[in-house]
Amino acid sequence: MVLGGSTQNTALVIDTLTDYLEWKKETKSNFTLEILVNDKKEGQFTFNPQTILDQFSKEIPIKNFKINSNNVITFKKENHNKETNAYYYDLSLRYYLKADKIPPRDEGFNIKRGFYRLEDKENKNPIKKVKVGEILRANIQIIVPKTRNFVMIEDFIPAGMEIVNLDLATEQKSLRLQERELKGRELIPDFKEIRDDRLFLYVERLEPGVYEFEYFVRPLIKGKFIHLPAQVLEMYFPENFGRTSGDYFEIE
Repeated sequence: MVLGGSTQNTALVIDTLTDYLEWKKETKSNFTLEILVNDKKEGQFTFNPQTILDQFSKEIPIKNFKINSNNVITFKKENHNKETNAYYYDLSLRYYLKADKIPPRDEGFNIKRGFYRLEDKENKNPIKKVKVGEILRANIQIIVPKTRNFVMIEDFIPAGMEIVNLDLATEQKSLRLQERELKGRELIPDFKEIRDDRLFLYVERLEPGVYEFEYFVRPLIKGKFIHLPAQVLEMYFPENFGRTSGDYFEIE
């Protein structure tokens, strides 16, 4: 059953879930659960009324997994009372690559990004090295082949930079003169948020087409920094996504 988005419906869902927990006696559970990977015990945790809000996490090095073969994860439960002692789980598999080894992906979106000097009006020469204090223009380009809803865009910046927030009264307003005309391709977000490490954009609906968004960044600290991929996805269908490659960026 899908409910409409209102506070009344949210309260109804919470009330129903509370009744379900009481009916199933979830808060009276008392059991020990073992986690096994390829029949090898990798951890265990005892769930009871005192630990009901606790979390158990376990990281397993990739070297412990079989290569070119199925890896089997199983659970072994030991009850400590006569209740049902139901348990629920999901699995999230992650792996980490060096920044310059992360390839781009196109799974329903295509996204490109780059940093450019202000005098490069056509964005022809993306750069990966800059001096402290030289303001750059950041460009994001997204190709959408079909209509997408509730779209989230995150463009991460290297750690030695900050995003120039032109909405602040203390910021350099002359940069407005450096903004390019995007000729009908401008992405107009329904929500924008500038964070310490990224630019976050949200668009409720994107029709098929090519979109661009630009902003400014200021290098502050010398060093060679990881430049994580920019990504775009449908919030409620995250399998529809796109990302750029990862890289390194140097500030002199």
